[in-house]
Parts: sequence; structure tokens; C-alpha cells
Amino acid sequence: MTTSSASYSSADLEALSVDLPRALAENGVSVSPAEFSTIRTPDVYFVHPIASIDDVLELLRLITPRVVYVSPDFFDPDSLVDVEDRDLAGLEEILRQAREHEGDLSRLSLTWASDGLVHTWFATPDWYDALSDEADIAVEAAKGLHDIDRDLRQQQFRKQFARCKAAIFNDPNFRGATVNKRTPAAKAVLASTGEVIEDPYFERHLLRELREEAALEVIRQEQILGADLAALADRVVTSNGWFRLPTLIRQRAAISSFVLEVAEGWMLSDDFIERLRAAIVDRIAR
Repeated sequence: MTTSSASYSSADLEALSVDLPRALAENGVSVSPAEFSTIRTPDVYFVHPIASIDDVLELLRLITPRVVYVSPDFFDPDSLVDVEDRDLAGLEEILRQAREHEGDLSRLSLTWASDGLVHTWFATPDWYDALSDEADIAVEAAKGLHDIDRDLRQQQFRKQFARCKAAIFNDPNFRGATVNKRTPAAKAVLASTGEVIEDPYFERHLLRELREEAALEVIRQEQILGADLAALADRVVTSNGWFRLPTLIRQRAAISSFVLEVAEGWMLSDDFIERLRAAIVDRIAR
């Protein structure tokens, strides 16, 4: 499927929403006819363009969830600015532009469950991102925050964000954590950096990007190592970490420890560990 792009228009997303059921079916995944309830907030977010639709389709092909919910959202101009802020000076033009997009597709999302967690991928069109940013800036300016040096704040934010992200992404405890323990591990590493976080949304954005990039890195490692599973099984059997261990738990622990060494410290999925264990059993039986 060649639908990935740096940006989308509403028409692009509408065409993608029509094509997705076929693309998902080609990857062995069914689309649910129901709508996903918003009562539960997703645990893992994949956001375009950090994670493209092709990246997500490949992930879905590998994990094969039972169903995927495809949800197009259409723009309500009243949702752009909070009710209490709509009468602020300087918002008239932005609200007029918002009304021009009423009913346009403003978000396309895919939602699925895997390993007890709810995952979602979403993309928004360029006009929606630009309009949202303009509205946020206009509201802040109207509230008297225009005297803040925005460029300096953003530069400092980006530097701190990159610094914290690198520290966590390269930390062996984060890499070696299972998918449902990555967030606590990331928070522990962030706390140990001693960084003073002033932006209330900093941690949320940081953790979201880390989860997305960690998931993609695990997929990459599994693709590399899984290309010749038999050879990898030979390496495990002949390594010091394998002693024909008698119990399944000890076998999986030994395999996981070995995989951490060859996968640049990343804890791979339970499915990959089990496939490797089966290959090892076949190797020993020969």
C-alpha cells in the first residue's frame, strides 16, 4: 500500500479511509463494523508522520489483532476553541476559517487491542493542524501572553525534549522493559535525569513519542533477527546462556536474556520469543 506521505488533505484521508478495509484484509486483519468507544483512553499512540500508515499496517500484519476499528472524524468548528475563549479579541478570522471547514474530515484513526493494551494510530490534515496551532497562539496572545518570548521557549523546549528523549531511549532499563512496563521505566529514567519540567504536557508528549519509536524499533529488530530464525536458534543453543533448561519459564528467561544482547538491548515481543523457542526445540530434536 503506497499511501504514506508527509502530509494529508481531507480528501486524502477520505480516500485512505475507503481503501483501508482492503489493505487491512490483505494483511489478514478484519475491520469492525462497530465504532470504538471513547470511554477507554488508548494506552499507546502512533501519530502520523512519526509513524506512517505503512509502518502501522506492517505492525498489524505482524501482530494480527482480531479486529481494527477505523474511525473518521468530521470537523465541528465549535470544537476548535473553548466556549469561554470564543469572544476573545483577535479570534474572528480564525473562527471564520474554521466555519469554512465544517464537515470536512479532520482526523482518521485506527484502533486495536494487543497484549492487553489499546493502541491507536491517527492522522490529521494540514489545514486542521495549522488552524489548531493558529487558534492556540491567538488565544494565548489574547490572554496577554504575547509578551513571552515564544521562540526562546520553544527552542529551550526542543532542546530539553531531545535531551530527555535520548537519555531514556538509550537507557538499558527502558530498552529491556516489556511493552507494558516501558512507561514506568521511562518515568524512572526521566526522574533520574534531574531535569526540571515546566510544561505540563511535556511528559505526556515525551512518553508518547518514546512508546511509538520503541514499538517501531522492536519491529525492526524482529525483522532483522527473524530473517533466519534457524541460524539464531543455533546461536542460542551454542551460547553459554543455554543449558537445555528443563522448564518453559527458565527456557524463555534464557532466550530473552540472549535476545537482549543481540537486539541492541531491546526486549522483543512474547510472540517472537515463543517462535524462537520453537525453533530451538526443533534444532535440539535434530
